[in-house]
Amino acid sequence: AAAQAAKRAAAATGDQAAAADPVAAAQARIASKKAAAQNNAAADQQATPTTDDTQTTTPVASHKDLKTAAAIVRTKLKKASKAYADAQAAGHENTAKLQAMVVDLEQRAATAASALAEFESKLGLDPEAEKQAQIAWAKANAQVRKLTKQAPNEDATDSEKAAHAEALAAAQKSLAQAQIHLDSIISPKQETNS
Repeated sequence: AAAQAAKRAAAATGDQAAAADPVAAAQARIASKKAAAQNNAAADQQATPTTDDTQTTTPVASHKDLKTAAAIVRTKLKKASKAYADAQAAGHENTAKLQAMVVDLEQRAATAASALAEFESKLGLDPEAEKQAQIAWAKANAQVRKLTKQAPNEDATDSEKAAHAEALAAAQKSLAQAQIHLDSIISPKQETNS
């Protein structure tokens, strides 16, 4: 969905370079957001010099842009690799263009992955910890939804209703804790700036 949105945005602006190279497009968006943040910071400093909210929102948006660009390139690489393998298996003669595209996309994927890893290391983010926190949150959310759907009917005994209410409360508490943990992992810089 993000790849399609990026393609639509590139097509709407007529930016063929963004459609061809999502990493460059993401870096351009980061640069424009930084410039806008600096302009906003200057305007805010003239109006009220005590606020500095622009620095807390820019790293998260940039991280999202880099993750999106890396995902787009990986998807394109998978599709091009599959098309190249299918063309070779079918015995097509003109596979050189596909092979060149695969090589180019492999280089772009490596560049995008290294840019993302570098950005995450600057922010002190741990992608594996974020993934595990997202999994824990999803499990807790699924448990809450399951218990909500399985609410005892009016024929159930009071002890069954009480047990269900207790289990639901525990699941909701677990979900809240998972959300807090996930938020602390995703935005460690925002906590230190506030």
